[in-house]
Amino acid sequence: MKLGRILTRTAFMLAAVISGLAVAPAVQAGVVVETYAFTLGNFVNGYGSDPSPLSSITGKVTVKYDPTQFYWNDTTDITVQTWTAPGGTPVGFTTLPWYNEIWIGDMENGALYIYPGTDDFEIGLFTNDPGHPTFVPCADAAACGSAPPTAPAAGYTLAGYNGDLWIATTSSIAAIPEPNVWALLVLGLGGLGAAMRSKRGASAAARR
Repeated sequence: MKLGRILTRTAFMLAAVISGLAVAPAVQAGVVVETYAFTLGNFVNGYGSDPSPLSSITGKVTVKYDPTQFYWNDTTDITVQTWTAPGGTPVGFTTLPWYNEIWIGDMENGALYIYPGTDDFEIGLFTNDPGHPTFVPCADAAACGSAPPTAPAAGYTLAGYNGDLWIATTSSIAAIPEPNVWALLVLGLGGLGAAMRSKRGASAAARR
């Protein structure tokens, strides 16, 4: 079972070849570093009947990747800052550049796969604009069960609940600027303020 898109072996390999099968290149002009912060809540059970044991899940991860390249269960280019989702294995990500998607999740079953009866979690994001991600909806995913098609393809499973997969129906996602971006912004605003003060001073002198 999976929330992510279903790819046949042939289609998967063809798409990987087309995309260059470049996994975490050392130096690449298209590499971005994004910090994604998310909140999920109001979970519905897509397959079973048990109510969600969790009321909300939050997380913040920093990912270094090239949105045009293919990555498979990469755990080296992702840093977890906060994470309340189930699972005890490393967090990783898989990208599907032909769909402009990144899937982030626990590595219990891989970033694209999630199985009832295991402690697992995953979210799918559109990365057409990596700085402004949006959730992949269930309508575009493969295994949200009875969850609303407009719900995000984001959910979790738990050990001991063998028929349950909980999908969030409320969600938020944001890209948080890196500290160096904030520094540049502050510097830019400071320069703008200085320029405006200088202009006002020059105007006042001209009126005397």
